[in-house]
Amino acid sequence: MALQYAQGFHGQAFVEAAGLLHDIGKYDPAFQQYLLTSEATPGKRYQSPDHKHAGAVYAAMHMSDPAASLLALLIAGHHGGLPEKAHLFLRLREHAQLSATQHALATAMLQVPELGHLPTTLLPSFVCTPMHSMPSNAMPCSSEKEEIMHKFHA
Repeated sequence: MALQYAQGFHGQAFVEAAGLLHDIGKYDPAFQQYLLTSEATPGKRYQSPDHKHAGAVYAAMHMSDPAASLLALLIAGHHGGLPEKAHLFLRLREHAQLSATQHALATAMLQVPELGHLPTTLLPSFVCTPMHSMPSNAMPCSSEKEEIMHKFHA
C-alpha cells in the first residue's frame, strides 16, 4: 500500500527501503525468544527487546544516498517517536557495536536477499539538495517538481 502512495511523488525506492529495513532487528535471537515466550504465555506481557535500531544502523552506515540519514531517522522512530537527530547517530554507533544488532543484520542479509539490491538512489530525482543540509524553506529543483506538484493538485 505504501508503494502505491509513494508513486505520486516518485518515492517508491525510499518506501521500499523503509519497508525492508524497519523490522530487521526482529532477526535478533532475543526478539525471537520474546515472540516464543509471549506465544507460550498469552496472558502475560513481556518487555519487547529493541528491534528498530538494527534497520536504522543499516541505513545510516551501509547506504550512501543522502536520504539514508532521513531513512535512519524514520526507522529509529517507528516505535516510540522520532529521536533527536543530534543524538541519533551517536546512539546508532553504540547499537552497531552490540552483538544483537550485528547478529540481526547478518541474519537479515542471509534471509532477505533484497537487502543486497536496494536502490542506490532513494530520493526522487527532483530533490537535488541532501535532506540533512536542506533549509526548511528550500524547495526541490527542476521541472520535475512542477510535474509532481501538478499531480497533487489535479
